[in-house]
Amino acid sequence: MIFKLLQKNTNEGTGMSSKDLAASLAIGDRIHNRRKELGLTLQLLAKTSGLSASFISLAERNKTVPSLMSLMTLSKALGVSIEYFTEAITAPNPIKKADDPQVLEDTAQLTVTQLSNEIEFGQNLDVLKVRLAPKEPLPIAPKEGEIFLYVLDGSVRFENSDLQETLTVGDSFHIDARVTHTVVNAEQDKDTVLLYACTPSRIQR
Repeated sequence: MIFKLLQKNTNEGTGMSSKDLAASLAIGDRIHNRRKELGLTLQLLAKTSGLSASFISLAERNKTVPSLMSLMTLSKALGVSIEYFTEAITAPNPIKKADDPQVLEDTAQLTVTQLSNEIEFGQNLDVLKVRLAPKEPLPIAPKEGEIFLYVLDGSVRFENSDLQETLTVGDSFHIDARVTHTVVNAEQDKDTVLLYACTPSRIQR
């Protein structure tokens, strides 16, 4: 099926302002991605670079902004040039046209169309249009993040440990994705169409 400390010394990093945060979003992801590519643990990268594992973890999660000296140290330890961290991100086309849909899954039971665009680093949201055949369940994997569902056409049966509810056109729910729940098309002889927004990769693959 189709369905991301306190600093120990001044060389490690600086505090984050709003401007710093915007500038650092790609850097943390790039550090993390490159470390994973090389199969390095935080502890091994810390030993190789001479920076603390706690600082590297904060940098990867964009909780602190690495200084230029720290980036130079990390670039050497990760086998890349410093430009790897500082080069500009190419912005994707933000527009999706109805006549060119991105269909992720298309079967008799389920059609999933991607409505959101892919962002190179730090994507926090997927927006999907989902068609469910009669009586079919929506495959959802409870993980971290959030899930928002809005009924565009038809109806669904929503259940968790505390609630059982039928949602019809215009109804919605917004929950913590870690909460175990089920969603099933409540229609007996027609498709239901949903708008589904979630933290990326929350739909079970």
